[in-house]
Parts: sequence; C-alpha cells; structure tokens
Amino acid sequence: MNRSEKALLIIVLTILVFGIVGWLATPEDEKGQPILLLPSVKKIEDYRAKAEGWTEELRLLDGRLAVLMAGNSKSLFSQSQSSQDLFEDYVKLTQAINNAEAPSALTGLKDLLLNTSAAYLDASQSALRWVSTPSDDNLTATKELINNAQDILAELESNTWIKQN
Repeated sequence: MNRSEKALLIIVLTILVFGIVGWLATPEDEKGQPILLLPSVKKIEDYRAKAEGWTEELRLLDGRLAVLMAGNSKSLFSQSQSSQDLFEDYVKLTQAINNAEAPSALTGLKDLLLNTSAAYLDASQSALRWVSTPSDDNLTATKELINNAQDILAELESNTWIKQN
C-alpha cells in the first residue's frame, strides 16, 4: 500500500466513524425524524427540559406540603422540621428557576414558573407560621395560599411547552 492509498483509507475510515457517531448521537422526534439542533433551538429545548423537571419537582413538593398539612405527625418537632425542610426546598427551587437564563421565546414560561414557585414559597411560609402557631386563622390562610398555588401549578402544567412530550 502506497502513501496515497493509506491517506485515502484513513480519510474514508474517519468519515465512516464520524458518520456512525453522528447517526447514533442525532436526536429524533416522535416520528423518528432527526432534529436539527441549531444553537437557538438547543437553548430552547434545554430550557424546556429544565422547566419540565422544575414542574415535576413542584408537583412532588406539593405532595409533601399536603402531607404536612394533614398534620399526621405526633411530634411537634418533626412537623416543625418537615415544614422547615420543605420551605428550604422551595427556596432552592425558586433560586434555580430565577438563576436560569431563559431564551427570549420562553420568557412567558419563565414568568409562569417564577409565579408558581413564588406562590408555593408563600404557601410554605404560611405553613411554617401555622406549625409554629397553630390557629384556625393561620390554617385558613395557609389553605387559601395552597389552593392558589395549586391553581397556578395546574396552569403551568397545561402550558404547551410543558405538556409537549
């Protein structure tokens, strides 16, 4: 094999390897068609995936809030600790949403995510108040805030960017 044949073989193998890697790594839509990920499209898709994760996390935290409000804990300390942990988780989630840069096409989605997380932050803060000073007024206020947050979460979950699977 002479030099030019070796070079040609290396070039063909390189093209073949990159072709196979590209074929295996290219994302596909529901129909199996390849998706062209331009930088702006990739930013939108990445943010949409994060938004789906945050929405799922909000749903899970809502479940924890419901358990807290059921008041099944016999220990005031454990109920207090649970409410504090829940509040801290809402703070972390709100910060993550706030610190993530949304593509301009998804600023409305980011606003809705921020509104939802802020509503749950208010509800969990009210739950902290209810746990520390259990009264009918605090319980009523907390339940109203939770219902408001759940309404906003339902709006978020019905957003086309979130329910597009």
